[in-house]
Amino acid sequence: MKRSKFKLDRNYLYLLLFFVLSSTICLGFKMKEYDARVNFDVIEAGNVLIFILSMISCRMHLKAANSKDANAFVRSIQGSMLLKLFILGAAAFIYVYVAGTQRNAPAIFICMGLYVIYSIIEVRGAYVLIGKKNEEKNRTSA
Repeated sequence: MKRSKFKLDRNYLYLLLFFVLSSTICLGFKMKEYDARVNFDVIEAGNVLIFILSMISCRMHLKAANSKDANAFVRSIQGSMLLKLFILGAAAFIYVYVAGTQRNAPAIFICMGLYVIYSIIEVRGAYVLIGKKNEEKNRTSA
C-alpha cells in the first residue's frame, strides 16, 4: 500500500483542530442568532487571522528547532509574539477606527481569548518540539 508523502506535524494538527472547532462553534452561534450583542463576523475574521499567524509562528519554531544555534528557539518565540502583537494590534486598531460607533467590544474580547488559547497551543507545541530535539541530542552524545 502506498503511503502519502504529506505528513502534518502535531503542532499544526492541534492548531488546525482548534481552528475547525472554534469556527464551527462560532458558525453555530451565528446561525442560531445566539446573542445580538456579539458580532460573530468579527470573531470569525479574528479567528482566521490568529490562525494564520499561529501557523506562521509554528513554522518559525520548527525552523528554529532544526537550527544549530542554541538561541534560535528563544528568538523564534519572542519574534512570533512580537509579530502577532503588531499585526493583531494593527487589525484591532483598524477595526475600531473603521467601525466607529458600531464597534463590537464583546467580539474583540472573545478574539483576545482566542489569541490566548492559540498562544498556549503554539508555545506548548514548541516546547515539546525543543524537548524532543534535546532528548535526541542527549541520546546521540551518550
